[in-house]
Amino acid sequence: MYAPAPVVAPSALQVVHVAGRASDEAVRAGAAVLERAGFEVRVLPAPGSGPPTPYLAADDATRRRALLHALSAPGSVPVVCARGGYGSMRTLRGFPEGVLADAPRWIVGCSDITALHLWAAAQGVQSIHGPMAVGMERGAADGSVAALLAALAGSPAPLPWTEVHEGTLPLSPAPLVGGNLTLLAALRATSLWRIPRGATLLIEDVSEAPYRLDRMVTSLVLSGLDEVAAVAIGQLTDCGDGALEAVVDALRPLGVPVVSGLPVGHGTPNLAFRHGATYRFDSARRALVWVPDALNEQLDVGAPAAVSAGAAALATNATPGLMTSTQAGAIAAPGGVAPRGDGVRFEPPRALLAAALHAGVCSGAQLVVTRGADVVLAHAVGATRGDGAGATVTDRTLFDVASVTKAIGTAIAAHALIAEGRVGLEDRCPAELSAPRPSLRELLSHASGLPAHIDTWTVGRQAPSEDDARRSSAWAFATAQRVGARVEAGYSEVYSDVGYVALGRWIEHLEGMPLADVFAARVAAPLTLSARFGPIADSDVAATEWCPYRGAFLQGVVHDENAQMLGGVAGHAGLFASALDVARIGQSLLGFGPEVLPKSAVERMWDRGEGAPGGSYTLGWDTPSGPRSTAGVGASRGGTFGHLGFTGCSVWIDRQRGVVVALNTNRVHPTRENATIRWLRPRLHDAVWAALGASA
Repeated sequence: MYAPAPVVAPSALQVVHVAGRASDEAVRAGAAVLERAGFEVRVLPAPGSGPPTPYLAADDATRRRALLHALSAPGSVPVVCARGGYGSMRTLRGFPEGVLADAPRWIVGCSDITALHLWAAAQGVQSIHGPMAVGMERGAADGSVAALLAALAGSPAPLPWTEVHEGTLPLSPAPLVGGNLTLLAALRATSLWRIPRGATLLIEDVSEAPYRLDRMVTSLVLSGLDEVAAVAIGQLTDCGDGALEAVVDALRPLGVPVVSGLPVGHGTPNLAFRHGATYRFDSARRALVWVPDALNEQLDVGAPAAVSAGAAALATNATPGLMTSTQAGAIAAPGGVAPRGDGVRFEPPRALLAAALHAGVCSGAQLVVTRGADVVLAHAVGATRGDGAGATVTDRTLFDVASVTKAIGTAIAAHALIAEGRVGLEDRCPAELSAPRPSLRELLSHASGLPAHIDTWTVGRQAPSEDDARRSSAWAFATAQRVGARVEAGYSEVYSDVGYVALGRWIEHLEGMPLADVFAARVAAPLTLSARFGPIADSDVAATEWCPYRGAFLQGVVHDENAQMLGGVAGHAGLFASALDVARIGQSLLGFGPEVLPKSAVERMWDRGEGAPGGSYTLGWDTPSGPRSTAGVGASRGGTFGHLGFTGCSVWIDRQRGVVVALNTNRVHPTRENATIRWLRPRLHDAVWAALGASA
């Protein structure tokens, strides 16, 4: 998980009411402790009196607005929760998706705030389990505040234990997650439960009878807690005699090591830890010890040439499949053109990929950068699978590029038909392909009013044959209706897979052949690419997610379930390509190499004025938006076009510089819950732009 930037005095902190009611006096006393430590503390006003329920600080909407306001404050100012109690789960109902991922910052709290910790983890962001404003005065005397400040500053304190109950302690570092047992048991069945496999689960609680603790732990065990490799038991405050024994006994069926006595929870002290960060069991110190994360170190340094010792060690032949700078420079580009980059200046992006591999962002990756007709960087790292059964990733390994298919396949085919006069932007899709009959312009720019997604694959799974599954999926897509009041067709954007499925079927209708053959004839053949639609039997394909229906990792089978039901070929997903393939397409669109579209068609495709007013999409491509675009801050604004793929692939084309940056990763391997690609993409692109600027 990504660690927000370290925070030290005299930085600002925000105190926010997100759960139970707290007195102004108690909150101000806690804020004063932080002020004495040198921080500028902003106490957001108490939401007022008279909430619908007396145990909440305010109604859900008011607390939700307060939290959203705090998470949207400029400068990524950390959020310290006023108190726990109850209510943070209710605050998250209807909360905007990705708000923390878009502007990561530390969230501090414990007890009921465990819900926010799991919410942050689900977005791939670390948080801090520690003391809150109420009770901060006590924490100043028992060392809890000192531990909190250390965690904020980037040096979390060790968490000592008193007893080992079960098994042999694991040697490998692992994410430390968890918190209040009552909240964990309540959230186990929700989408917020995204505990990394191999994690250490920390549990604590207060004022719960032993039999209730037993019941909650047993419910977790019965739910299949196989992602947990060890359990650390914190304070069981005021839980009565036999509480620890009840918890240890209930955990025994897991068969994992268990330690207890950690000073974390509702007692004193309440030592802070970074939720989602890596910790290891240090038997000599009898403590869980924080391990600096190689990926976050690299993300913090960004583009400068300084490379951590961990990443530097990875950039050797000691890691199977990881190419050295010399090997990467020897990769031949399409047509036999060797990369002409400066190996030293391109070391930061290589180091970032090495750190990403080490941190589990993906099992393998490719990065190709072209400038004009030259390939200036071609780098491959890792293996096609992370279980030791994969092949080494090379420049020719194919990746499932997911929604990048929309830009480099479907959109190009549509604009080729427009250029040939066979269809117009205002023409409407045949009703048998899409009942609402959106225009070609609306489909290309995600302004059709069609929904973002529909689960046709759930129906297709029940079909008696593959042909029936395809027919039922095609029918469901064709009959999908507009979202209604949520969007006005032609004027507002809703990024729609459904729309691109319709567009792909429309192209097939116009061409009289499958979309896979259209791509092969119009794009792959002229550019001599290996890219193609699946399924692909070749083992040199990066694996994606574990598929419970197949009992295996998807490898050569499209990751998107709806595309699977459509036979692996669809307008929104299905292409397998190497980063060199993707870069070659970008070069063609820039005018370097064989032409797949006439220049006038490229101009139309990338004209932002042709899309929905105020939207970020052109007629088939995305553009950088917001201060944290994945294209990086160094991309030319107004002249950069690209697309992301859910599986971890992307392409960005800076037209002003004549540069293409193609990144392939299999970040959904072994699970789509891995969101750390969010933090790699913008920083990797920033490192590339810096290297290009330095070598210009």
